[in-house]
Formats: sequence, structure tokens, C-alpha cells
Amino acid sequence: MKIIVMMKQVASKDAILRINKDGTWIEEGDLSFEVNESDGYALEEALRVREKLGGEVIVCSMGPQRAKSVI
Repeated sequence: MKIIVMMKQVASKDAILRINKDGTWIEEGDLSFEVNESDGYALEEALRVREKLGGEVIVCSMGPQRAKSVI
């Protein structure tokens, strides 16, 4: 069995978000990022299922280069 978990990197909970000068996105320069909390739970559950039933856990993420650190 293959279990796929989608993970997203989000700004940390205590981060102060600022809009960029163009007004199109947030200013990411001084932000710290972490794994979306729900995604962490999904990964944990996928690993438990793999331990119980066997198979393979595949983690996927999309985003800028820094998104690799989630995996």
C-alpha cells in the first residue's frame, strides 16, 4: 500500500505578517516557517498505518525551494 501525505510549509504561529510593497503577497524575508500542524498529524498517522499494515509513505510538498525543508 502506498500512503501519500501532502505537507505544507506555513509561517510560524507567532509571526507578524506584513504585505509587500506591491500589495500582492506577504514579505517573507524575516519570517520563520514551520510544518502546517494538521499535516504533521497526517504524517504521524500515515507512519502508524505503515507500521501496522506495511507499505510505503510518500510525502509531497509544493512551493518555493524552502518547501523542501518540510520533507
